[in-house]
Amino acid sequence: MRILDTPKEERFDIITRLATNLFSVPISTITLVDSDREWHKSCYGLPKRQEHSV
Repeated sequence: MRILDTPKEERFDIITRLATNLFSVPISTITLVDSDREWHKSCYGLPKRQEHSV
């Protein structure tokens, strides 16, 4: 799908903001995982978009 490393998209950010408000939590993410890492396509309440896996 070639979605990893793509820029932020408002449509995904709307979902994470909505989830944070709806469930009264400080953080929500849309995260994709491949064999080497986790990619946060959208995150609300976290400063980073990518974390490397071991």
